[in-house]
Amino acid sequence: QLAFDVLNRWVDWLGTQRKTIYFLTRTTQTLTASTASYTIGSGGTFNQVRPEWIEAASLLINTSSVLERPLDILTVEQWQAIPVKSVQAYPTKLYYDYAYSTARGNLSFWPIPNDSTLDVALYTPTAVTGFTDLTTDYTFPPGYLEALRYNLAIRLAPEYGRPVDPM
Repeated sequence: QLAFDVLNRWVDWLGTQRKTIYFLTRTTQTLTASTASYTIGSGGTFNQVRPEWIEAASLLINTSSVLERPLDILTVEQWQAIPVKSVQAYPTKLYYDYAYSTARGNLSFWPIPNDSTLDVALYTPTAVTGFTDLTTDYTFPPGYLEALRYNLAIRLAPEYGRPVDPM
């Protein structure tokens, strides 16, 4: 049980590390005209796992065929530098406020969408979320199983009073 708990704590931490994410999920959501901000997370407007970051985002313009136009993802400094946030047009920028205290993040678009036929596509990291039991089979990309095994051994050594062999 100790090893299982250590494994799940470590896997939870892995979800915060960009280099350990091996899959991006593309989700889409319809935007509402005149709505500047949306929540993202379980039960939010974007009802999905609250991402640690957004890798990429696009505005989907629904014409006879869907046009996907990338959105700039802003830092807090870039978002702050926009003096008038109430402009309405097709969005070109997205600011993600992680807002973890609410267990949901906030997505703010600039300009504010002026058309309810627009969608947004988010490309977010999908991390390993932990193991439920010792019998379920899991599938990982090449090299991931060895990384799990090796790092679990290193994390377990102190729990059992064993030194970690430098080799």
